[in-house]
Amino acid sequence: MRVNSVFSYVPKAYSSKEYQSLNKFYSKVYRDQKTKITDPISEEFASEKYDVANCTFDEFTSTIKSLAKEGKLSTHDTLLTTANFERSLKQINPNFKYYITSADSVGRRNWVEEFDALAKRELSRGNMLGYQRHVERKAVAAKVLELS
Repeated sequence: MRVNSVFSYVPKAYSSKEYQSLNKFYSKVYRDQKTKITDPISEEFASEKYDVANCTFDEFTSTIKSLAKEGKLSTHDTLLTTANFERSLKQINPNFKYYITSADSVGRRNWVEEFDALAKRELSRGNMLGYQRHVERKAVAAKVLELS
C-alpha cells in the first residue's frame, strides 16, 4: 500500500512469542504506573526528608527519587515530577522565568502551590496537555506532603 510517499507501508507482524513478551512488558509498566501509596513512613524520617512545602527543586527531585526507590511512588510519578523545565528553557533564554510563585533567596518554594499556579496558567492559555501535566505533578507533590 502506498500512502503519498515513495516508501511502502508494511505493518509489523509479531509472532505469538514476541506478542506475549511485549504484553508482559506493557502490563508491568501499566501496573507500575498505577501503584498506590500504602506504607506509612515514620514521622521522624518524614519530617526530615519529605518537606515539599519548603524546598528547592533539587531537594524536591531527590525526595521523589528516594520515595520511588522505596516503592512509595511509581515510575510515572517520578518521571513526571523530576523534569526541570526551567533549567532547559534558561539554556535558550537566560532571562526566562518559568515558575510563578515566589521563592526565598535559596530557591525554596511550596511545590504544591507552584504546580497549581502552573496548571492555572496553562489552562488560561488553553493548553490542556500542559494543564493536565501540572495537575498530575500537583497530585504527586500532595502525595509526598501527605507522607510527612
